[in-house]
Amino acid sequence: MSTPGARREQHLAANRREYGDEYASLRFVEPAAAAAAMARRAELLAELAAGAQLGCRGTKLDCRGLSPGCRLCGAGTWSCLFVNSRCNCRCFYCPAPQDELDVPTTQTVPFATAAPYAAYVERFGFAGVSISGGEPLLTLDRSLEYLAAVRDRSGERLHTWLYTNGTLMTPVVARRLRAAGLDEIRFDISACGYDLRGVAAAAGIVPIVTVEIPAIPEDAALLRARLPALIALGVAHLNLHQLRLTPHNLPRLRARGYTFLHGPRVTVMESELTALEVMAHVCAERLALPVNYCSFAYKSRYQAAASRQRYGTICRKPYEELTANGYIRRLRVRGPAALLRQQAAALAARAAAAPQAHGAAAGETPPAPDRGAPWELSPDGTELRLPLALATGLRWADCRLAVEYAAAHLVPRLSYLHPFTEVRLDSDTTLYVERRAAPVGLDLGPAEASAFVAALAAVAGADPAAAAPAAGEAAPALRPVAEYEFIEAGLPEYC
Repeated sequence: MSTPGARREQHLAANRREYGDEYASLRFVEPAAAAAAMARRAELLAELAAGAQLGCRGTKLDCRGLSPGCRLCGAGTWSCLFVNSRCNCRCFYCPAPQDELDVPTTQTVPFATAAPYAAYVERFGFAGVSISGGEPLLTLDRSLEYLAAVRDRSGERLHTWLYTNGTLMTPVVARRLRAAGLDEIRFDISACGYDLRGVAAAAGIVPIVTVEIPAIPEDAALLRARLPALIALGVAHLNLHQLRLTPHNLPRLRARGYTFLHGPRVTVMESELTALEVMAHVCAERLALPVNYCSFAYKSRYQAAASRQRYGTICRKPYEELTANGYIRRLRVRGPAALLRQQAAALAARAAAAPQAHGAAAGETPPAPDRGAPWELSPDGTELRLPLALATGLRWADCRLAVEYAAAHLVPRLSYLHPFTEVRLDSDTTLYVERRAAPVGLDLGPAEASAFVAALAAVAGADPAAAAPAAGEAAPALRPVAEYEFIEAGLPEYC
């Protein structure tokens, strides 16, 4: 993994490219102010330590009272459908123009009708579906159609929710949504001046009512004042997001005098501190309202990893594995043909003696190397491809190890630039999973290969949502590829 200093320079360069001439007009945090703000963040996290639970490698809190939808997001089993791109509010923080109805889309894949989307949800085993926009209630019939379709196809196992600004919510609308199968509704009350009439209209009709808003620094007092009313209305969860800068909202965020932070995307420093301060207030007052700070670090790391994991299962080979960060890992052992044939024969013998260890159930015949076994010997015998568990038993003398990574992406049409796998949803709809090679790989000699395999095996199977494996990330053999193996831990430094 690159050093913090190198990552900062990478982010700075990427942020400069994204904002071009406007970059110089943005007020990024200075070192002294960054140190003071990080000290304040540390104080708030210390205050919250006794009453809140950090999760997802320290990027999300409080994880004890998450809504069902947020739990599914953390597990990587959620699909978000943007049912339109039109909104009737004009929030200063909105990341993109919301002026078009557009075709319903998820992860850049359009679904012009509901049935193929329902098939997509079932095919990839999603446990949750959300309807977002724009404002989904501007196209209520369309939102109801897609909700009903996924419910009919996937049944009660599916948890569904919808995002709205609440301005069009009435008890009649809430009942129609519930009849279509809606389990949870999330209101952005900051879009309408913290007016709670929409929340009140849905309360008692939709089973779970959540308020989900960006943490707006200048609205902190107003939000705190609304908390008792939210509890009285039966709001079950409060989700707070970190404000993010985009080329679309730049003029409005800049005008508010915010302090910006470098990163994979530019974020607002005061927004994160506001979210933590609201959480600390709720804990100190012992209010009966679970609060979840959904940091940009969480969203950018975990949602991307979940996507890579989901589609990587489609295109990985039997001898390849998915890392905790969702990348496909391929290990290629190269060496003399006689030696590798001997090692492959030993693998076959081990599989025959203990089939459960190699993917076959007890009592079944282990698969032959050319029929889905978790290893593959090249026709000339000079390359053996195999997973980590089998690599740990190899003799490395006279052998080299190539370590390669790839990311899987779902696309609606082929670029013909990458290997791909077809995914047919129905007679009219075919999607494609493209396999795109990562720019980093390793070519290791015998001693380095042995150290790499041993270090990786020491942390294999670690829970990617836990704060570990710090020790595995620190292992010298893994550092060059740690960003492909592990999800980065912790809230980012301010810079």
